[in-house]
Amino acid sequence: MLRETNRIKQSGSFLLGCALALGLGAPAHAQDDLYPSSETSAPATGPAPSAQSAEAPEGPYPSNYVERPIVLTRGMLRVDAAINHWRFQVSTAAGSVSANATEMRFGAGFGITDDIEAGISYQAIASPLALGMASTGGFRLQIDPTFDLGDIGAYGRYRLARGQLEAAVEAGVSLPIQTDFAFWVAAPIRYTMGALALDTGLALALFLPSGLTILNVLLPIRPRFALTPALYAGLDTGLQLQLLDGDGWSIPLGLETGYVLQVGGSPLDIFLNFSFLSFLSKESDGVQTSLWNLLIGIRFHTLTAS
Repeated sequence: MLRETNRIKQSGSFLLGCALALGLGAPAHAQDDLYPSSETSAPATGPAPSAQSAEAPEGPYPSNYVERPIVLTRGMLRVDAAINHWRFQVSTAAGSVSANATEMRFGAGFGITDDIEAGISYQAIASPLALGMASTGGFRLQIDPTFDLGDIGAYGRYRLARGQLEAAVEAGVSLPIQTDFAFWVAAPIRYTMGALALDTGLALALFLPSGLTILNVLLPIRPRFALTPALYAGLDTGLQLQLLDGDGWSIPLGLETGYVLQVGGSPLDIFLNFSFLSFLSKESDGVQTSLWNLLIGIRFHTLTAS
């Protein structure tokens, strides 16, 4: 966790939203029987055409959240928006001061190929940068206590392994409009076991606030469980180490739940997350609940190319 002074800068705003995206994607569970039998009176003599071919995308994006791959399908566009209300507490010479902040965040990601995704969002699957106070990425719009533009964070990722265990490498940069320049490298991982997906990995995030060099090492643990094909819930925790000019550690604790609707055959996620961003930390004696955030957001996915 960043020092208290940097924590205000990083959390002086944060997130809601709605994002609207237009377009109709392929159905979430398209079938292979797309060829009318009336076109021929003879039975097929070979195997049915595969939904996954070298010339076509992997297929429709899964509606079930825990079944989603670590990168978007080629041609798939994700648009996300959220509103986040923070409450944080800062120690000063005069004592402890509490404050509130509200921010809207907008983002998008695009599947360039079946293994490459890029965007300006922090809502990519298994993103280590969504951990606690380290959250970055997307376009931020501060609406309380003052109205102002926030930072813009962009990323790109390449999938290294696919299947039950999916892994990728990621790099990104945060352009400083309100806070500090930062960049990161990460290795997001998703391991799926039936109705359970475990999102984890490792990220190194370098922040450069006025004359300082602070390295955050992020080790997220974010299980997601499919309660039904359309409803999921999960836990957000992990470890954040602060090194170099930083000296600290923190463990966030949060809960997320989401529901997936179908809009024109494309998945629309409505989700809610409540987190204690520094539930345990080096600076606090025991559990700390004075720093928390409530986030409500949406993610819309649509296939823009066949």
